[in-house]
Amino acid sequence: MSSMERFEQALYREASLAFDQIVRQYKDDIYVIGFYHFGGWDGVLPMVNTTSYLNSCCGQAEDECERIGFKWNPGEFIDAEDYGKDFISTDEEMQNLHGEWDEWDEAITARWQQTLDTMCRVLVRLDQDGVFSAISDRSSFVLHVATYDESYEDGYERIVKMNPQEAIDQVEAEFSALIQNERQIEQEAMDRYREMLIDRN
Repeated sequence: MSSMERFEQALYREASLAFDQIVRQYKDDIYVIGFYHFGGWDGVLPMVNTTSYLNSCCGQAEDECERIGFKWNPGEFIDAEDYGKDFISTDEEMQNLHGEWDEWDEAITARWQQTLDTMCRVLVRLDQDGVFSAISDRSSFVLHVATYDESYEDGYERIVKMNPQEAIDQVEAEFSALIQNERQIEQEAMDRYREMLIDRN
């Protein structure tokens, strides 16, 4: 059995228990559930947010765009670290992956993607096995794998792969707005950089 297969087995086993607790606690209030992956292979935790928690935080949002940002920023989600305290074998297998592939090259980039794909596969298996079935309406929440310092576009691509169309339809407009805003910010930064180079010359 490969290291990635051992990681997948450990994650499935321990996430089943964690998500069972999370779903029993929050049930139909959940709109996103999945994994948060730290940078590199430093660790993975359960991730969840609810409409009630979102509404309690959104008083700080100045407009709808900022509210959507709150809604899909894992840093603004419920602190689910306690639910991941039993991810013992998962963390061990994650560290084994880190130990095998700690040089950044094309092969490592491919392994990084394989790690994220494995997390997605685990979530889909959990969904198929009924772990989230206590949430009465499958279209009311999305499975999501978020990771440190990546674009909304990358995260949304995984959402599309893991969820039924009726769930995707509920979030498509919000992610389109976030992605468009992200691209605009990147373009403005590039324009400022070009202007700076011109001024220097």
